[in-house]
Amino acid sequence: MAQTRTVDLRNGMALDQAERDALQTARIRAEARVNPISQTNGNYVLRGTESGGGTKTLGHYVGFVPLAGIPFIKSSKLTLLGVNSLHRRVVASVMVRFEVFRYRTNYVHAFITLHRASTDNAGKAHVTRQTLFRGKYGELDSDDNATFLSEDGGDDITVPSFLMDGFKAALAGSRCTGKKGLGCQDAGHFESVGTLQLPDTILSALHLRNDATKQAESARGSKAAVAAA
Repeated sequence: MAQTRTVDLRNGMALDQAERDALQTARIRAEARVNPISQTNGNYVLRGTESGGGTKTLGHYVGFVPLAGIPFIKSSKLTLLGVNSLHRRVVASVMVRFEVFRYRTNYVHAFITLHRASTDNAGKAHVTRQTLFRGKYGELDSDDNATFLSEDGGDDITVPSFLMDGFKAALAGSRCTGKKGLGCQDAGHFESVGTLQLPDTILSALHLRNDATKQAESARGSKAAVAAA
């Protein structure tokens, strides 16, 4: 069952101190924050940044995928001097964030969340996040399928099939070491990932079925505002 919290939840997965220290030592920066931004037409949309990279034994990567029928409003490649950092910036009214932390070569944490921007009757912006999948201490097999320990002590869990393309793109990003192993730069692991079609049961549970037309219209209006700017 998807978990919903309607508060400002822009940060990604919770890493422990040793994991954060290892990323800092390796100089890997994955920007998981999803930021609400106001456009000139008065709509609130979201901005996310594909980012991260890896070494042989450690990696952290974040990328974003649009929902079917609600395309990105804008997608811009970023060119930076540094490595293992920012790669692409996307803007959308709805987006799914894929985040993978890889350690000891074949072990991973995964956090996959859906984010929406909306306004209330007073015009105040809200960001809603729904958790689609969360797994820690997963082990990869030879086909890069991961099996995670269940948080409630039940059966082991795996990434649902409809989320696998995004998961594997984030995993590939966490393995990106760049040319001659000097660091991941100008990456675009999510550029080839298609739009995400959520199962009907999840669309209904998240109340997205009735919102899809409204969100698509908002995206079209925001695209027009970007083109006119």
